[in-house]
Amino acid sequence: MTFTLQHISHSAANKFLTCGERYRLERVEHHYGLPHLAAIGGSAFHTWTEEYDNCGIYDLEFATDYPLFLAAELEEALEQHYSKTGEELNVADIPHSKGEDYAWWVRNGQAMAEKYVAWRKATGWQCMTVEYQYKQELGLSVPALGYIDREFLTTDGKLILVDLKSGKRIGGTPQLFEYAVIRRLQGVKLDLVAYYDARKGVLLEPEDPTTHTVSWLKQYYGNVIYKIQNGIFEPNPGIQCNWCSVRDVCEFNPKKVEK
Repeated sequence: MTFTLQHISHSAANKFLTCGERYRLERVEHHYGLPHLAAIGGSAFHTWTEEYDNCGIYDLEFATDYPLFLAAELEEALEQHYSKTGEELNVADIPHSKGEDYAWWVRNGQAMAEKYVAWRKATGWQCMTVEYQYKQELGLSVPALGYIDREFLTTDGKLILVDLKSGKRIGGTPQLFEYAVIRRLQGVKLDLVAYYDARKGVLLEPEDPTTHTVSWLKQYYGNVIYKIQNGIFEPNPGIQCNWCSVRDVCEFNPKKVEK
């Protein structure tokens, strides 16, 4: 059995490699689970920072607008869920991490915004790109598609790619290097890549992006593309099943198997 794939991206490759069965259920069979509050809160933070950096409003008062962005993201998530499933939800129905309910996101999301303002002021870096969208041919059967959060020019003249993270877990994937190779193919030489930890308001240790090559990216994406197009979806049951959006319909969910 073969499947049609329009493009490849970091999120698609990472989701597939984390659990091929979840990828199949979500992106091939189109099963829709409940949205998660962490994703909604994180999207609100990203949207807020995008507005902040695009407008160049380096004023701490602007951070107080975060709850408005959170409310808008929640409304959009509820509307999308209804349009896909016909199921009406309210904020009480949205799953969330322990101790991180909607009120937590209102308070701490605003705190993340305030920390971002402070960090941007402290660095003095020039923002070169905001939510840069790319579509890049790699000589594979489909192009690579995605968004890069930020590229900054540092005060000592270095170009650094930064990905903003609002979750508890940061890293563990080659995301930064995927982006760096894409930009290299587009003629942009990045000196550094790094994650920004929104909860702490700090930039994590920058890394050298030249350690990963075009050949590496083509092999990395090529393997994923081949398996998806040929219907090879390998399940990976484990602790991640506890927060998987399609766990209720997955035959490999350990809790379902136990029953």
